[in-house]
Amino acid sequence: MTELHPYIFEQLLYIQQAELEQRSRLAWMWYWRRDK
Repeated sequence: MTELHPYIFEQLLYIQQAELEQRSRLAWMWYWRRDK
């Protein structure tokens, strides 16, 4: 198994975090709209 470069690993983590934030924001907006 090849070692991941720390920078690449950081980028992957950052991308994952951004995706998660976007998804939760979308879910929140949908939930909020449905509630009204």
